[in-house]
Amino acid sequence: MTLARAWEEAGRFDLIHAHVDTSAFLMARYCSTPVVTTLHGRLDVNGVADLIDRFPEIPLIAISESQRRWNPAANWVATIHHGLDFSSTAVGEAAGDYLLFVGRITPEKGVVEAIEVARRTRTRLVMAAKVHERDEQLLFEEQVKPAIEDGTVDWRGEIGGEDRDRLMAGALATLMLGAWPEPFGLVAVESMATGTPVIARRAGACTETVLHGLTGYIVDDVEEAVLAVARVPDLPRHEVAAEARRRFSVERMVDEYEDAYERVVTAAAGNGSPGNRGLRSIEGTPAVDLLVDAATEERRLPRSAGVSA
Repeated sequence: MTLARAWEEAGRFDLIHAHVDTSAFLMARYCSTPVVTTLHGRLDVNGVADLIDRFPEIPLIAISESQRRWNPAANWVATIHHGLDFSSTAVGEAAGDYLLFVGRITPEKGVVEAIEVARRTRTRLVMAAKVHERDEQLLFEEQVKPAIEDGTVDWRGEIGGEDRDRLMAGALATLMLGAWPEPFGLVAVESMATGTPVIARRAGACTETVLHGLTGYIVDDVEEAVLAVARVPDLPRHEVAAEARRRFSVERMVDEYEDAYERVVTAAAGNGSPGNRGLRSIEGTPAVDLLVDAATEERRLPRSAGVSA
C-alpha cells in the first residue's frame, strides 16, 4: 500500500527515490515519474540478482562496489557509500585495553572468531550486541556465555548510540571478522570516526570502507587478526578519525545523491517522456493491480537459500 500511495502521488514530484529494495521495480519501469532505487541488502541470494536481470533499464544505486558485482550489466547510476553525522562523535585520545564487538550474535558477524582472537591475544573483549532470534540465543548459549564465565567477554547487551560511541572511542580496535559479504557495514565507519581502527575480514564492503594500514587492517583469517591486534597501536587515532570524516560525511553523501538524481532526471527527459518504457500499455491500470503483477513476476524466479542482511 505504501508503493501504491507513492505511485498515485507520483505526479507531484520530479523524481521518486525508493528504499524498498526490489519492491519498487515495476513502479520504476512504468511510472510516469522517474524512479531510482537504492538497494540496501545482499543481491546474491533469494533470486534478487535474477530479478535485477529482468529489469535492466531501471536506474539503480548501490551502497558498495561489492554489493553490485553480480549484476554488471544493470543500469547502475552510481555507487554511493553511506554518510553519517559526526558532529557529536568524540575521538578517543589513546588506544584502550580491550577489543570491541558490536552487532548481532550471529555466525556471519564473526562472533566465534572475535572470541578466539581475544583469547589468543589475552585481551578483554567487550561485546555490545542483540540476542533476540532463536539462532542468536543458541549461539549466545553455546559460545558467548562460556566466554563471559571465563572472563574473556565483558557482556554489555544492547546499548544506545552514545554508549556505543563511548565504547568505540575507548577500545583498542573494533573486530568485524564475519566471512559474509556485508553490503556496507556502518559499524566500521562509526568506529573509525572515534579514532578506533577496525580489524575486518576481507569480505564485502569492508574492503572498501577500511583502508589497510591506515584506518585499520583487512585480514584473511584469525592468524592475521591476531597479528593485526599487535599492530593497531601504531595507527595514529587522529588520522583514523580524520579519514573517516573525510570519506563518510553526510555532506559528501548528499552531494553524490544530488548528482545521481540530476543524471536520472536528465536521462528520463532525453528518452522523450518523463517515465520509463511501457507506460502506454498500462495506462489506466490501478497501481495496486500493477503491484500484484510485480509480486507475481518475482514469484516466478528461482529461489536460493542465503543469509539475510
